[in-house]
Amino acid sequence: MKKLFYSAFMSLLALIVVSCVTPPRVGEPGTAAVDEDKINEARRHYSLGVIAYEAKNYGEAIINLDRSLDLYGGGTEGEAKVRLKRAQVYSKQGKLDLATADIRRVIALSYNLPEAHYENAIIYFKRGDTDGALRELETVTTIDAGFARAYNLRGIIYKSAGKPELALEEYGKAVLNDDTFAPSYFNRALIYFEQKNYNSALTDFSSAISKYSEGEKKFKAQAYCKRAEVFMMLGNPKMAERDRDKANKLHPGLCEGGTDREPDWGKGEFRPD
Repeated sequence: MKKLFYSAFMSLLALIVVSCVTPPRVGEPGTAAVDEDKINEARRHYSLGVIAYEAKNYGEAIINLDRSLDLYGGGTEGEAKVRLKRAQVYSKQGKLDLATADIRRVIALSYNLPEAHYENAIIYFKRGDTDGALRELETVTTIDAGFARAYNLRGIIYKSAGKPELALEEYGKAVLNDDTFAPSYFNRALIYFEQKNYNSALTDFSSAISKYSEGEKKFKAQAYCKRAEVFMMLGNPKMAERDRDKANKLHPGLCEGGTDREPDWGKGEFRPD
């Protein structure tokens, strides 16, 4: 009888304990529903930060990305995403130490994220450390062999080091892995033009023109300007004039001012020269 009473008492006690520690249902005040609202707000601020970044309003981008990071909290997938974007903003502002700090945290959170190593390579290159940049680009292509922007940047590094043949190989790998990536066609065409390989330059400038988006008017205009130079070298002034007219409609005065300019890093990628 005692055993039976003891067994019933223990079962009742276990039931009481379980009822005390059972987690509240989703939707109750102060539970997961609140966290979901917080995450949604973090995502909203992240999106606002991206929009501001695209509009080159970097101060506003930082404000929203900081808020997003606060809402996400630490050690999450959201944190890595926000820090990666914030590093791009800092890099665009020339605040390379802050960009590096964010990138290191992203890599610590998600080492196999190729975009993080690519951004780190950009920072190294901006600092003038080409060896560091090349190491990071090797990591990128090891993680993702099809990462076209990495080959493009490696081509730019080789060209800047006076190694045009190696640069051509890298630009070739870029377009092989992504045949829509206009900057690599443009960059390769520049080398062909310098080598007086005008037919190949013509082909690649034409590819760049067709692949730059409607929102990249200055880059498309730049390609028209360079293709006009190619047509002149090929003895076709009529086509050259036509290309200059097209460039002028997209970006007035660009051809007359020349196509050499400071690097434009765009959306995290090193643009034409």
